[in-house]
Amino acid sequence: MELVLIRHGEPEWVREGLNVVNPPLTERGQMQAQRVGAELAGEHFDEIIISPLLRARQTAAPLLAALGRDEAVEPFLEEIREPNWHGTPFELARTAYEEDRSRAAEERWGGLTGGEAPRDFVE
Repeated sequence: MELVLIRHGEPEWVREGLNVVNPPLTERGQMQAQRVGAELAGEHFDEIIISPLLRARQTAAPLLAALGRDEAVEPFLEEIREPNWHGTPFELARTAYEEDRSRAAEERWGGLTGGEAPRDFVE
């Protein structure tokens, strides 16, 4: 079995200094998605499954269109849920991540306040 993993194109994490939750692709990310679609359009895939996140779906769209395939979204591919920082200043998330990284690994299992704990994600 051959498995091909495609990382999403560049997402728009911050807009006008504010955090964006489940962001779309930037213009550059859209171009990256087009290139991936063009590069892989001649390949055969038994299955193509996609994360429900917008950036993943937008990345897959050109390839799916080139292959004449429909989306097959799989919720298990969604990443660990972060706190809902949508519309909050970018500095808030940056500071929270810096503080989290400064803690010992075993202390990070509880996660960031308001987000999904890595412990729960793994279980």
